[in-house]
Amino acid sequence: MLCLPCLGSGEFPSGRPCPKCTGGGDLPDTRLANPMCPYCVGTGRDRFHKGKLCSACDGWGRVAGSADAGRMADTAQAGPRRSARKASETGDSGSPRGSTPRNPTQLEDLLREMAGDVDICDPSLNEGSLDRLRLLDRCDMIRVLTHDVEANALPRIREFVRELPRFLFRLYGGRELRDRYLLTSTEIIFLGPGPSDSNDDSATLIQVPADVAGEMIQEVRLGFNQLWSAGNKLA
Repeated sequence: MLCLPCLGSGEFPSGRPCPKCTGGGDLPDTRLANPMCPYCVGTGRDRFHKGKLCSACDGWGRVAGSADAGRMADTAQAGPRRSARKASETGDSGSPRGSTPRNPTQLEDLLREMAGDVDICDPSLNEGSLDRLRLLDRCDMIRVLTHDVEANALPRIREFVRELPRFLFRLYGGRELRDRYLLTSTEIIFLGPGPSDSNDDSATLIQVPADVAGEMIQEVRLGFNQLWSAGNKLA
């Protein structure tokens, strides 16, 4: 899976090697299907100490499995001062203030509401993916980056682009894409890995506005633009 603290670059913003992946840019896939960490909003970085890893998930950006439950509990009880500070930033659900975990069935409603430009990273495209993209009828330019396209979806993409020229599709042939997200000027929406043969998403959807995401939106956009430049045009 992509190393979230460095966004696969192997480096922290300071230029030093990423302390989580030690410069490799990737982490084992052992937590790929786990929900996003609610303390760092999936970034893997400490929200209060710039340049440090999130101590709740140890930089993974995803919650720990049962094997790490004890360590996570110890971290959550690291001291009353720190706990109070975290409580002030989170709601009753434990999710950061401003982030909105949504039921996956609400994804279609979210797409219908979106406007302006949107960048979409989806590791795998199928016919169901294209059906959902049609719901973005209020958006201006939509860039869709993928790593794998099902064979029966290729002719649909060609028809899609002819009919809706505001859509641009590119195939990135380098390191496999892992994370699914939608990025606009006002928010980033993380999607867990979805099924390959269904129109529904099976994992948690986390919507994070810009005032909570902060510099993460700029960093994700930078990473997206780099992959987009290295991709090949589809259709």
